[in-house]
Amino acid sequence: MEHLLTIASWEFSRGDERRWIPLEDRAAMAGWGWDTDHDHPWRTRQNPTGLMLGDAGGIYLFVCTRCPTRPFDYRFDCA
Repeated sequence: MEHLLTIASWEFSRGDERRWIPLEDRAAMAGWGWDTDHDHPWRTRQNPTGLMLGDAGGIYLFVCTRCPTRPFDYRFDCA
């Protein structure tokens, strides 16, 4: 099985994951802290779809591209 797609609750989260913030959005982050109020406008960039899978988790989809029937599998996690 090969990894096909990840669907995550957030675009990025804390710590080293700041590297996943798009370059064009980093300027808007100036002065914002990770412990800032949950209603801060930056939250819309962190979670633009408003999607929440479990407790900020994700779904990982896998597919076998070598099999004619294209079987798939998934894994789900919670933060």
